[in-house]
Amino acid sequence: MRKGKTVGGVLAACIICILLEMMIPTVNTYNHHTNSISKIDNNQINSNGNTLYVGGNGPNNYSKIQDAIYDASDGDAVFVYSGIYGENLIVDKSIQLIGENRNNTVIDGGGEGDVVRITADGVTLSGFTIQNSGGNEFDFGVEAQSDYNKISGNIIKNNGGLQGWIRGGIFLMNSSHNEIGNNLIYSNDREGIYMDKADYNAIHNNTIYENDYFAIIVNASSHNIIQDNDMSKNYVCMSFWPFSHDNHIIGNAIHEHDYYSLSFYTLSNNNIVRYNNFSDNIEWSIRIAGADNNLVEYNSISGSLGGEWGYGYGIGVQSAFQNTIRYNNIMNNKNNAVILNSLNNHWIENYWDDYNGFGPKVIWGRIMLPQISDFYIPWLNFDWHPAKEPYEW
Repeated sequence: MRKGKTVGGVLAACIICILLEMMIPTVNTYNHHTNSISKIDNNQINSNGNTLYVGGNGPNNYSKIQDAIYDASDGDAVFVYSGIYGENLIVDKSIQLIGENRNNTVIDGGGEGDVVRITADGVTLSGFTIQNSGGNEFDFGVEAQSDYNKISGNIIKNNGGLQGWIRGGIFLMNSSHNEIGNNLIYSNDREGIYMDKADYNAIHNNTIYENDYFAIIVNASSHNIIQDNDMSKNYVCMSFWPFSHDNHIIGNAIHEHDYYSLSFYTLSNNNIVRYNNFSDNIEWSIRIAGADNNLVEYNSISGSLGGEWGYGYGIGVQSAFQNTIRYNNIMNNKNNAVILNSLNNHWIENYWDDYNGFGPKVIWGRIMLPQISDFYIPWLNFDWHPAKEPYEW
């Protein structure tokens, strides 16, 4: 934000802001409830059909996973013994595809296309290392184009490449009611998980780290739960792109990202961010830009100190309206909060380490006019009753 000329003085702006804050009621339209996710049992075959075996020493075992899939029927299981399988799989039947041990049961895509593409509903994929997809647009370790699948207990690494924006670990495309849990997702080129028009999915208990750009992208996807994941050292953690609404981000450890850790962009409304620990995310912890009616509560937000870009914001609210930020610990950031061109947002009983202990906590910002680039109006929000001590959850 560039410095510019002020209008009328800060005192007049303060009086206007106070009057508006007092006139606008705090309205919260959310149904506050805790979501629970059932845990996946990894590497357990629970099938009423036949079990086909790949690898190992059995006399009738298959040598290729795809051959076993061809011969399987809906409801069957395919069990894969440890080994390296150079294949690009298409799973077009509702089966369980189970690896013996995720550390040494490897599906290697050989640098071409998707490693595993799921087109049938109700597939379980568990117990594998999935690596070396192609490097072009839409090449992923796992791509699901169907519903009600479970992707659990895998290592998904070294997928993606140098071409295009959409590539990496897991891709849910028009794919809903899936469960992605207990995976290690790392060292993928660009995204760990990309969700496009994917609703009602549960992403939980994964460790997602050191992916080239994003841990998770949510694009035009709604009613998803992202819970109890450990996400670190990606360039960006989570980005919610336009029309991603009514998602719940709960109980995650989100730390050590170079740029920002969570952003909501245009029309990503009515999301809930609760009980997360944001720590040491360099430029921004939470950024709300063009998104409305989001709830941010019971989070720890600390350690955004600024780096190459010089930001260092705990929470940034830009061109956003009617968001509620309450009961958070906001501390040890270069700038705990900033507001730009945003109205009717509500800051309620947060703990601020830079609060002076008297009166309301003042949150500074400005209204800028696009027609006059060096002209702005000082704008203030208030946390009227800031917490005196940090919350303990």
